[in-house]
Amino acid sequence: MDQKNNLILQLIDVSKDFNGVVVLRDIDFELERGEVHAIVGQNGAGKSVMMKIVNGVYTRSSGKIFVDGEEVHFANPQDARKKGIGMIYQEFSLIPTMNVARNIFLNREPKKGGLIDDALMLKSAKEILEDLGVSINPKYLVKEIPVSHKQLVEIGKVVSEDRKIIIMDEPTASLTRSEVELLNKVITRLKDKGISIIYITHHLNEIFEICDRVTVLRDGRRIITEKVKDLDLSRMIEAMLGKKLTRDILETKYSINRETQPKLEIKELDLGGKSKVSFKLWPGEVLGLAGLMGAGQERIVKAIFGILPSLSKDLYVDGKRINIKKPEDSLKHKITMVPEERQSQGLIIENTVKFNINLSIFDRLRRGALINDWEANNVAKKYVRDLNIITESIFKKVKLLSGGNQQKVVIAKNLAAEPDIMILNDPNFGVDVGSKQEILQLVRNFADSGKSAIFISSEFEEIAQVCDRVLILKDGEIIDEFLRGNGEKITEQSLLHAVQ
Repeated sequence: MDQKNNLILQLIDVSKDFNGVVVLRDIDFELERGEVHAIVGQNGAGKSVMMKIVNGVYTRSSGKIFVDGEEVHFANPQDARKKGIGMIYQEFSLIPTMNVARNIFLNREPKKGGLIDDALMLKSAKEILEDLGVSINPKYLVKEIPVSHKQLVEIGKVVSEDRKIIIMDEPTASLTRSEVELLNKVITRLKDKGISIIYITHHLNEIFEICDRVTVLRDGRRIITEKVKDLDLSRMIEAMLGKKLTRDILETKYSINRETQPKLEIKELDLGGKSKVSFKLWPGEVLGLAGLMGAGQERIVKAIFGILPSLSKDLYVDGKRINIKKPEDSLKHKITMVPEERQSQGLIIENTVKFNINLSIFDRLRRGALINDWEANNVAKKYVRDLNIITESIFKKVKLLSGGNQQKVVIAKNLAAEPDIMILNDPNFGVDVGSKQEILQLVRNFADSGKSAIFISSEFEEIAQVCDRVLILKDGEIIDEFLRGNGEKITEQSLLHAVQ
């Protein structure tokens, strides 16, 4: 190979099999210096396997890998690090009880007279973070800083080791919109320094904001590699799925009668805006709450569900005033919630699919001191079947499922509780594009059975697809309302315009 070309990484005909099962087949891939190159595909497409081969976690079964024009053979991640390759995983590898500086230089602490030179370590960490364009106090304990700063500390840790190639696995999965913008600035700064980045994400719109090229994998094969400027979203999705994805408006099948008694009514909720928030939710209705980050939509659903009981409000279900002080009170009134953070708030990921689906109904399954195991198995099997949860067994640990299937388990847990009202707080965050459509259809099916749903999403296109009515929030108050039907439409463009 020509050492002077612009390629820093090249894979040629790389394949991988596990016990004869081929999971990656004849992959060709090129990464240029100072390039941000996205890798996308459905869960199981081969993204993680490919990146673990590049990072030395797996050894390839066949093919060749070149770094800086030199053929390499990685037996472990240490070999990859020696060649300037680092990977930032979706799950942070930081130690919460240590400070930022110590995490950046963990096991590489500068020494003076045989002891750790804390002053130099703090100074060096501060310089690394400032060079990334961020201001984080290196003395802070990691457990005391927000998620976005943890992500930046991970980047600082990799950069401090003089990496030429950084693999980012779902770097925005736990970030807010404003935090994503901060991360994008850091990525641009790294790119300007000539560092090459491989960017794995389920949030396809991010690709058009930050990436130069994109490679699509499907069923272990490379389908296309294109410059982002030459590719549109629909073509990318078609390459990922092998078919066109219909994003039709999910029409209401239930006849919503807004002249009758509402299922839920909230009055005089004080979010600190100029006026207090009041609204109604009717049977068969999916009500969307839309606004920019911090507009108040999340505080509304947390107030209803009992996570923020201190917020002043009057709450009515079927016309009767109720008092919800904690989430357990909500369940008594048949209100459930699919939280934004599925792994930390919605699931016990070290436990099984069966355990998680039945988590909300153990009291119902109890027979004396024991759980009716036969009934618990049947409940789990029913929802695995009905929700098309991809798993070999109901006894598989949830942490081993894809993000989309984990989210379906959260929804199954909610449905098993037989709620009349289900709150969904950004249920498709970090979920692949195929699973997103399935989850939206599950929400629609729930409402079409005569139940009610409140829906929040960071993607306004989803709100436009699934909601019958949308309340627009700004600075803690409702400023507008959109209603679907009688010739009226709810569109992504109209929502985006309304929230500004």
